[in-house]
Amino acid sequence: MKLSKIFNELENHFKEEDVSIRSIIDLLGEKSHSLLIIFFVVGFIQPIPLVGISIVFGLVISFFGFFMIFGYKPWLPQKLLNVKISQKVGLKTVEISKKITVELEKWIRPRGQLYLKYRIFLGFAGVITLISGLLLSLPLPIPFSNGLPALTLLLIHLGHLEDDSNVVLLGYIAFSFTLLFFSGLLLLPDLF
Repeated sequence: MKLSKIFNELENHFKEEDVSIRSIIDLLGEKSHSLLIIFFVVGFIQPIPLVGISIVFGLVISFFGFFMIFGYKPWLPQKLLNVKISQKVGLKTVEISKKITVELEKWIRPRGQLYLKYRIFLGFAGVITLISGLLLSLPLPIPFSNGLPALTLLLIHLGHLEDDSNVVLLGYIAFSFTLLFFSGLLLLPDLF
């Protein structure tokens, strides 16, 4: 099923009420965790950081990444599963998600599926997910401090969902820029 159709279903749920993370996982099925990561990060793909929200979403994403490293199905504590996303935030996120995925679906297609199935590459994606989630969760009021980790996560998980190794490779490149950006932030105080 195309991501745009999945987001249409999510939109219908948010039109009725606030939706819990558990409900979203149940709706999305077996690929729920990658889809949930995409759902969580689309609002952060912008230069202006969303400090308060990014802390929670970043930590949840890191949690998913930890389980990916070892090849386990991601698990969340009951407390997090019961967290409800408000209608307003949910509908806005779905709206942004639909715009992005409709455009991306024109370019994404299955390429290099066998390459993506190797356990080592899933573990590597888990490491990047863990690190990017932690970087996203940092409460930094600095432009692009949310956008770069979010872009990395979007590309890697979109590539894995659609079996497109070219998109995953773009995610690795985005991750390199993310590491350079945050390394620069660490070194910047020493330059002055």
